[in-house]
Amino acid sequence: MQFKKIHDQLDTDILEIEMRKTEIILKPISSIFEIGGSLKKYAKKLSTKEKNEKTAWEKHVKEKFTRS
Repeated sequence: MQFKKIHDQLDTDILEIEMRKTEIILKPISSIFEIGGSLKKYAKKLSTKEKNEKTAWEKHVKEKFTRS
């Protein structure tokens, strides 16, 4: 399956990939703040205002680029 088809199906550019024995599971991630894992210690600590601004910006960009 091509990335474009996966992108359209899951409506996201950010995916969590989980492997279970012989299966690969792709889960959509709606915000970069949901990503933690091993890189979390490098993440910039944001104030509530910065988080709100970033969330609003992500929403705006997503709405702008997902229009038909």
